[in-house]
Amino acid sequence: MALIQAHLFELQDVEFSYYFLSDNCSTAFKDILSIVLDKPLDTGFQPWDMPIDIFHAIPDVQHHGQPLVSKVKQRQSKYSRIQNKYLALNDSEKQQALSIAKDLSELDEFMRSKAFSDYEKAKVLDVLTEYTELLIVTQNEADSNYKEQKRKLLLARLKLDSFSVEWPESKAKPPHLAQRPINLGAGTGYSNDYGGYVSYAVMARIMTFCLSMRHD
Repeated sequence: MALIQAHLFELQDVEFSYYFLSDNCSTAFKDILSIVLDKPLDTGFQPWDMPIDIFHAIPDVQHHGQPLVSKVKQRQSKYSRIQNKYLALNDSEKQQALSIAKDLSELDEFMRSKAFSDYEKAKVLDVLTEYTELLIVTQNEADSNYKEQKRKLLLARLKLDSFSVEWPESKAKPPHLAQRPINLGAGTGYSNDYGGYVSYAVMARIMTFCLSMRHD
């Protein structure tokens, strides 16, 4: 790690040419890592460099006889975390969450309801609170009342017993085991207006994880 830090210090005033596909930030990161590896990082023979390719290559690399990556831990985006929690609700809880999200006045009736346990209410409030926090940072606060909405949701949660909601863990695969970042597809069809045609499809997949690297 000290060698990488020293090398980065040397490069702080150096200018590089940037090419979107073949000589980009991924290329620079790969070159920096390679100075402390026994051999250059192999990311394949494709004519481009992508950050995900580094994630695919790093887990197979060793440093001082030990795997360079000591642990892989997922860091979910707020969008993914909210979606996973919402999908973990049962149908009745989902309906309540949607109703309160559309009309906050439904919150009081929900809290008085005997049809839901305190734990079920806490689950719904947890999802709604995270969703409201997302709205606070993504919407125009001048035209919204999301901070007040969050305050009311937190006050409602304080009326319940103090316990943590157990949410199912995400089962997404780490990037070096998951689907490759790009899928290519082709197909044919026929249109009354244009006759026969050929279609091409490109799908990009991006996943965010945190890799802990050894630095001994």
